[in-house]
Amino acid sequence: MSEKVVVIGSGPAGIASALSASENSREVEIVTAESFMGYCRCFLPLLLTREVNPRDASIIDEKELMKRGIAIRKNTVVEEIDPGGKVIETSDGKIEFDRLIICPGSGEPHPAKIKGSDKDNVIRLYRYEDGLRLARMLKTAGSIAIIGSFFVGMEALLIAMKKYRVTLVDTSKNFRLLNFFLDDYIREPVISEITAQQNVEIRLGVSRDDMEIDDSFLIINGEKIRADIVIDATERYSGEGIKVAENAGIEIGKTGGIKVNGKMETSVEDVYSAGECTEYVNFLGYPQRSVTEPVAVKEGRIAGYNATGINMELEPLVIPNVIAYGNIQFGWTGIVPMGHAESLGIKTIVGKGEGYGLAKYMPSNYKTRCLLIFDSSTMRLIGGEVYGERDVKWRIDLLTMAIKKGLTAEDLVSLELGFMPAVAGRKDPIVISAEDAMNKM
Repeated sequence: MSEKVVVIGSGPAGIASALSASENSREVEIVTAESFMGYCRCFLPLLLTREVNPRDASIIDEKELMKRGIAIRKNTVVEEIDPGGKVIETSDGKIEFDRLIICPGSGEPHPAKIKGSDKDNVIRLYRYEDGLRLARMLKTAGSIAIIGSFFVGMEALLIAMKKYRVTLVDTSKNFRLLNFFLDDYIREPVISEITAQQNVEIRLGVSRDDMEIDDSFLIINGEKIRADIVIDATERYSGEGIKVAENAGIEIGKTGGIKVNGKMETSVEDVYSAGECTEYVNFLGYPQRSVTEPVAVKEGRIAGYNATGINMELEPLVIPNVIAYGNIQFGWTGIVPMGHAESLGIKTIVGKGEGYGLAKYMPSNYKTRCLLIFDSSTMRLIGGEVYGERDVKWRIDLLTMAIKKGLTAEDLVSLELGFMPAVAGRKDPIVISAEDAMNKM
């Protein structure tokens, strides 16, 4: 197939789309609004460790893309899509296409609506340039304020509190991320660990009208709090690319993302979409946005292949997530928390369990908590949450596979897991939680 494929966006989904399309098309072009491209945004909070360099965020070198015949047009904003005429209007003129793949993510975040949000000590961790600037600022910083407690805010908090004096502020009365995805049983130990840190101060339920940012300070109700750096993690994303798609007559789903089928096809012929801007279905058939890099890459790869005549289809999503730094680790997968399942009309049975990560007699032992959510009509696992000092990821990955394969509480109880005192306990918390659920049947 020799038709021209144009990819809007240069994040993980856009790069994956372009690479897979280039395997079967002689003409592929990436159009991006950014100056730097092909990097991982979720890498940026890791700069707070001062152990990594912004250049480490690169997914692929531009020279490698061009070597594969992929044209690149940077600093170019897509203003309009004309699916019928097969052309996009950009700040750099018109670009024709035969197939179009839309991968712009959720759009750039708006500045926080706080007085002084334009001060030099304020930064939003979204673009590569933000990473370069943060790396420079950290050379002289001793204190950091974080406004917002969703993904970026919580990741920044867990990383920054290892090296800096940190103040986290939010208008919400709860930690947004923890409250959105975790039940009390898993959420409470996470909060306890955070609030026990001597160099961390948490201010929740603070009105934006009561906040002000000044040079080297965050001011709350007149109280000055030292903040050499203020991280704006309010995450109010603009969704420009989604709006451009909607204006072109492309269907937008219930979650606000561009609606696609398993081939990443939109409602308009020859137009595909992948990554965070898209809405696909989860394993229960409900609409869900893609919010993790591995899913974005998988979607982009499938979009690129289908746009060039190779038939591939994405499985329904489960979307595991893990937030971890140091000895505070937690994660979730599937339909969580319990209230979310109930809002979908699913009657549930919940199993909870706490167990040792190692054999009880090991001096470096630690406890891990699991909460498993089962559909009461089938006892099939539909969601899981885990907290512990270590090894949260493999448990979330195991639960994700269990959800995809339709495993029940009985299946989980009968799991055969490896045992060695220094690396694993005799009975894993996953098994303990599944037993708890079976006892409630």
